[in-house]
Amino acid sequence: MTIESAEPMSPNTSIDYSPGGKATGPITAGPGFSADKQSFTVLMVLQLTHADEFLVTDDEF
Repeated sequence: MTIESAEPMSPNTSIDYSPGGKATGPITAGPGFSADKQSFTVLMVLQLTHADEFLVTDDEF
């Protein structure tokens, strides 16, 4: 999945688990940010009839 922003993202932009934790986290690789910091791509595995969630934040880990 690729997520695009109208403006460059903060250097602190990160991907985190939702409150559901690893059980609902579909991301298997990434994020890979574009050179202009206006998009990033993550690899994920989505399952039918399963809640999949993740958060995009500007908080560093």
